Amino acid sequence: EGSCAYALGVDGKVLATLSDVDVVSAHLVKGWSPKGLLDIVAAQTSGSTEYHALIDTGALITGMTNQEVAEYLLKSGLRNFGGVVFLSQRGERLVLLRDGLKVVGGTDL
Repeated sequence: EGSCAYALGVDGKVLATLSDVDVVSAHLVKGWSPKGLLDIVAAQTSGSTEYHALIDTGALITGMTNQEVAEYLLKSGLRNFGGVVFLSQRGERLVLLRDGLKVVGGTDL
């Protein structure tokens, strides 16, 4: 297994973006469940709140792999998106395409 080599300042830029109120919003969801949260994200439509990233740092979406989450989101909504980017269990960046639910990655991206 290799080790991560971070570029200087990247962590700070990510933190600055994720704490910028012009970029990120928060919503209190009472009585939530993992699939309930995914349903909220998947139900977005043009003109409503649009989500462009789901970062599950607290591992709230339990019992599903990242690919299963991507598939659930596409099957449940996200009509404005042709695919969902997710990380494989090995940390590879992959895309689940809406058309045929085909996973592409590596040189296909």
